[in-house]
Amino acid sequence: TGRVEFAEAQRAAETGSRLYRPADAADLLRELTWPAGPLAEVRVQNATTLEATAQLAAEFGRVGVLNFASARNPGGGFLGGSQAQEESLARSSGLYPCLTQFAEMYAYNSLPTSTALYSDHLIYSPGVPVLRNDDGQWL
Repeated sequence: TGRVEFAEAQRAAETGSRLYRPADAADLLRELTWPAGPLAEVRVQNATTLEATAQLAAEFGRVGVLNFASARNPGGGFLGGSQAQEESLARSSGLYPCLTQFAEMYAYNSLPTSTALYSDHLIYSPGVPVLRNDDGQWL
C-alpha cells in the first residue's frame, strides 16, 4: 500500500464549501446553470451511500451526494460512535472539516426558538475526498 496525498483535495473541498442561508434561495436559483445533455437518471439501489457513490462515480465520474445531515451537530454523532448516514460520510471522508467551518448554521438551529423542522440552511461541499469504505478500510 502506497502513500496517498489528499491534502490538496481536502483544502479545495473546504475552500469551496459554501453556506447558503434561507435568504439566499433566490440568488442560488439564479446561479444554477442547466447543462446540456441527458436528463438526470433516478435509481433506487439496495446499497449504502458509500457503495452507491462508488458505483455511480465509476460509471459517470463526478457525482453529488445528499447528506441527511444533523441541523445541530456537524457530522451528526460520529464523534460519539453513532452509525447513521451522515456519520458514515463524516467517518469515511473529509466532510467533517468542511462542515465545522459553518458554526453559524449549527448555532442557529440550536437556538431555543428552533423547531423540529429547523431551518432551510444548506451547506455545499464540492469534491470531498473519500478515504475509507463502509468497513473503515482505507481505499
